[in-house]
Amino acid sequence: MTTEQSSPASSPSQLRKRVLLILGGLLVGLLLAEMILKISGQPRFYQPHTAPGQFMFGPQIDFDTIGYVNRPSTNIIFEYDSNPRSYFGSQNEVGHLTNAIGFRGRPFPFDLDAIGNEIVVPKRPQAIRLAFLGDSFTFGEGVRDEDTYAQVTATTLQETSNDLIIESANYGVGGYNTIQSLHVMERWALRSEPDAVILGFVLNDAEPPIFARDPTTGQPARRRLAVEQGQAGSQPPDSLLYWSSLARLAWKLREERNQTQSTVDHYRSLYRDTNPDWVTNHAALLRIVSHCEERSIPCYVMLFPVLYELNNNYPLKDIHALIRKTIEGTQATFIDLLPHLSGRKAADLWVHPTDHHPNEQVHAIIGKLLAERMVQDGVVK
Repeated sequence: MTTEQSSPASSPSQLRKRVLLILGGLLVGLLLAEMILKISGQPRFYQPHTAPGQFMFGPQIDFDTIGYVNRPSTNIIFEYDSNPRSYFGSQNEVGHLTNAIGFRGRPFPFDLDAIGNEIVVPKRPQAIRLAFLGDSFTFGEGVRDEDTYAQVTATTLQETSNDLIIESANYGVGGYNTIQSLHVMERWALRSEPDAVILGFVLNDAEPPIFARDPTTGQPARRRLAVEQGQAGSQPPDSLLYWSSLARLAWKLREERNQTQSTVDHYRSLYRDTNPDWVTNHAALLRIVSHCEERSIPCYVMLFPVLYELNNNYPLKDIHALIRKTIEGTQATFIDLLPHLSGRKAADLWVHPTDHHPNEQVHAIIGKLLAERMVQDGVVK
């Protein structure tokens, strides 16, 4: 019996065919992927929302403590370049209505008299006043007035009681740190006789103020933020390489990964003992709590997670534990929102792909959670 053997030349030939088939398959796959991306318009690069004049500076606002407030009696309108969740208006816009004092929402415990002097609105006997302190997360950037967690809390509580009037005072202003929230509390919130104080704490609250005096002009100058809430306006380089949708997608994924890592690194650096801004903001946090303790006002410190990796891989759990430890031993109630958002896709909770503030879904979760806790604590009976 004769066994037929392959000639020495046949093996290299078969290998070349296999290599060509593999390369051909890869080429076809890449072309197909390129076509799918082109047809679907991906990857999408969004433009930042409009930037109307949002803040007010003036002699009535001490720049060295509070710094600024929102523009008073204004509808601050942001327009986005798209409406992926069908939440914005017909022009992809969302409005933020402010009152005469420069905070969000009406009615409000403070107003101006006929000649422009600030006055305290008397508290009605049946009123429960809630004071919400914080930054743009509390202000509710990108969220309609009725959907902010300050308003959802009040609306939910109002549904539980027909005998009371629930008043929500939203003192949140974009860019505030904890020191500024403390000064707002001392100037306004405490004077309004609040029945509960809620501080929305965000991890960038340990930063210095976003405005400082220009050493040359003495006018307010905005510092460059280490972490912005999104990738507004990020675009790949204008080169022939990035004509390919696949190359643009790879660039976008790399940029998102780098941004996430830089965000984590920055927030971690804020909470080192050697950071003087954490030292002063830490003291302000405890002072907010002590103001409430001295007046027997229920106080809630609510910690927002960074809206990335809301699962077991969340990278800043140790910072959450540090802030929890800061509140332990006080009479304040600490609420970590991470467990309440865990398991959700972070991008589904953003206002917009270029604006990573929490959207109305997050505000609804928070408002209902706070209302439930306040009923349990007897704030509303």
